Amino acid sequence: MTLYLEYVILDNFVINIFLCNAIDLTFKRKFKSVNKIISSIIGTISAIFLPFLLKYNVLLILYKILTSLIMVLVLQKYKTYKQYFVNLIFLYFYTFLFGGMILGVLNLLGLKYTMSGILLYNFEFPISLIFLLFFVGYWLTKKIIKTLSKQLKFNNLIYDITLVDDNKKVKCVGFYDSGNGVSKDGQAVSIISIDTFIKLHSEYPFEKLLFRNLDYNKLKNASYISINTLSKSAKYLSFTIDKLIINRKEFNNAVVAVAIKNFENFDCILNSNLIGGEND
Repeated sequence: MTLYLEYVILDNFVINIFLCNAIDLTFKRKFKSVNKIISSIIGTISAIFLPFLLKYNVLLILYKILTSLIMVLVLQKYKTYKQYFVNLIFLYFYTFLFGGMILGVLNLLGLKYTMSGILLYNFEFPISLIFLLFFVGYWLTKKIIKTLSKQLKFNNLIYDITLVDDNKKVKCVGFYDSGNGVSKDGQAVSIISIDTFIKLHSEYPFEKLLFRNLDYNKLKNASYISINTLSKSAKYLSFTIDKLIINRKEFNNAVVAVAIKNFENFDCILNSNLIGGEND
């Protein structure tokens, strides 16, 4: 019984630490280490007494819920109820995620175990295997969270835009760049990809664009302007289009510049002064 108790204590404490870290990582809560340790100890103590309640289903459920409520409560000082309940929901989510992953691997490997409110080992496999599985699951979750976090941040900077010139419309994806404050004669300049330019003005000779020979008959207010990038300064063809529509907001006589390249996940770098700006 002593050996079993040691397994329960060590297993639950490590797993609870992982759960607290997963919540912390997801929302960047910056939990204090002492808070995570206290929360994990509470969960571990709860697991020790759990077998005495196995005969009482309703009481067992209430006991588990109460434990989780206290574990989340001690993690941080809460400013809102929403913050508390979000942490609670993700405690349950990661518990099911990691627990399901462990049981799936044990079944896949054909290892025997007994489920009785908590995982009871029959000692045919080392406890280090459980820790390894949990660590791998945590590492994968960490990678997924970081990837999704970057994607969400990127999505918040993405806009549906439409370029209109000479009765031709081109729908594309715009990226809000806070560092793009380029202007021409006091007007904000957005930078479009070469493919977007070709869609908008397929009749414009590509060799003229390549060798910087302006065709004033095809482009309004055409000129070359210097734009500084991280590595160097370059000349970009700029001209005025009839309309730039950003999420249904219209900017008449907007100025765009053409990059002699395509962007990876978008078609246009929007000027920072246009977002939230007024219609010209």
